[in-house]
Amino acid sequence: MRGLVLLGCQPELDSLDGHAARRAMREADFVVQLGAFMPETDDDGVDVLLPMAAFGESAGTFVNCEGRIQGAKTAVSPLSEAKPAWKILRVLGNFLECPGFDQVTLDDVTGEALRAVGPDGITPSCRLREFRLEEPVLSAADGLTRISFMPMYRGDAMVRNALALQRTADNPGPLARLHPDTLRTHSLGDGDRARIGNGSGAGRLEVVADERVPPNCVAIPAGFAETADAGGRDGVALIPIGEESG
Repeated sequence: MRGLVLLGCQPELDSLDGHAARRAMREADFVVQLGAFMPETDDDGVDVLLPMAAFGESAGTFVNCEGRIQGAKTAVSPLSEAKPAWKILRVLGNFLECPGFDQVTLDDVTGEALRAVGPDGITPSCRLREFRLEEPVLSAADGLTRISFMPMYRGDAMVRNALALQRTADNPGPLARLHPDTLRTHSLGDGDRARIGNGSGAGRLEVVADERVPPNCVAIPAGFAETADAGGRDGVALIPIGEESG
């Protein structure tokens, strides 16, 4: 992609393969990020950061997991010069002389966005569907298979910046979990640190023994700056810290 406009997201943290997302941002000619928080990583590839009103600071409409429409009113005023996302996009569209950016009020935006809502009040594109894998997931032929998951309180910038949520037991931190047999195979013990990744990236993480993880797999959470470079799914290498060359 030559250009990216990021709306309320941090791809290197919101994506299950943060390294691939970060690489795409670095290789783009220009990246504009609309966000309510400063980036959490030093080298994020963002050229311009525009302050966006956070949740509770702007009115709008949410669509829940059932596809049902839920309205929200402004609870507090935006900090400093932050603006609701739709106003930022509207002004950008006007400057670029793009068609379709003539909205004056939030009602104008809402009216356009909800035209597809059916008589039951449910959006047709957001209904719950049964998830099926089209093909079986195969283990990596060489190295470990990474199991990537998004922890409850790391899934978006709002919860990541909620200090109380970050201290809960449901947010154990950027740990790499492996079956005890897999740890022994790699001469590692519970609590050791290792360099984990593949050809696309690597991170330095504490390893934890966990019998729930299948053998020859490593469970690494997304949503952390420390795990963003831990590589993709296949062929993940595990090198104890202290045995690295150089």
